[in-house]
Amino acid sequence: MGFDAIWISPIPENFAGAYHGYAFKNLYNLNPFFGTEADFKELIAEAHKRNIWIMVDVVMNHAGCLFSPDTYGSVHPFNKEEHYHKECYINNWQNQWEVENCRLACLIDLKQEDPWVEETLLKWA
Repeated sequence: MGFDAIWISPIPENFAGAYHGYAFKNLYNLNPFFGTEADFKELIAEAHKRNIWIMVDVVMNHAGCLFSPDTYGSVHPFNKEEHYHKECYINNWQNQWEVENCRLACLIDLKQEDPWVEETLLKWA
């Protein structure tokens, strides 16, 4: 086909019902819908044998859908309400503040300006 790279969806474990990779529950566990760590390493090795790069999409803006402050503990490593912006929703895509600080649908928006959140995201990436 002539391509030399494959860009795949994010690979962290997602909340139940979210198979696509964009609603992470645990950054450090693989999404079981994508196979095991061994499967992932084999994919990379086989692609590299064919001079094909594997690019992994990453989500640095939000975690999965949570609707109650008492459920923040189910997200790893961002398991505290203080790791997120206050609950608001993007209603106006022309409003830059909303775009940067509010939720896209139900996805909880990470507070990247928090030094610990920023450092943790950068180390993970």
